[in-house]
Amino acid sequence: MIPAAFAKATVDREGAAGAAWLAELPSLVGELLTRWKCERDGAVMHGEVGVVVPVQGAVVKVSFPHPGNIHEPDAFAAWGGRGAVHLYERDDTCFAMLLERTHSTTLAAHVPTRTVSAAGPS
Repeated sequence: MIPAAFAKATVDREGAAGAAWLAELPSLVGELLTRWKCERDGAVMHGEVGVVVPVQGAVVKVSFPHPGNIHEPDAFAAWGGRGAVHLYERDDTCFAMLLERTHSTTLAAHVPTRTVSAAGPS
């Protein structure tokens, strides 16, 4: 379940603490999926410090417990879905969030291209 590149980078960066966290990660994710009544819906993805598990209509994100990750859920809560994904659930004790699921497309892929003219002398 844990992408190999993510596991290697985590251990290289965090050492024994990273290895211990990775050993617990599958059971932690399983517990979160059960608690939040989610079912996996795709391959596990990762960033630099956490994994993202796609579920139906959302994602479960679990980050390595590090002081730099403490306020991420606070930011999502403050934004309230305006300019960022919605935060549905959070567990600050294990650096986990249930977030609105986005897709890997851009607005340009969905909005037809238009020609725009500027007013003024030509």
